[in-house]
Amino acid sequence: MQGKRTVTTLAIVALAVLAGGLLVSSRSVTSIPKARESVLQQNLFTLRTLLDEYVADKHRRPQSLDELVASGYLKQVPTDPMTGRND
Repeated sequence: MQGKRTVTTLAIVALAVLAGGLLVSSRSVTSIPKARESVLQQNLFTLRTLLDEYVADKHRRPQSLDELVASGYLKQVPTDPMTGRND
């Protein structure tokens, strides 16, 4: 009887560990897109600020993001965290 109870207890513990792992996995899957959205939001805020500075300095809007790079307002065109591209 003692051996059967130990096996049952181990099975319950194993299921609990497995369920906990699945919860952690599902949280990390949803947190990755949220993290990317957060980076995208910060990038857009920074670009808006730089665009405002450019317009205040040059009295016109840049024709492209490359113009912001060439003018020294950006080091490089940022990569879109959702697509992994910078075009």
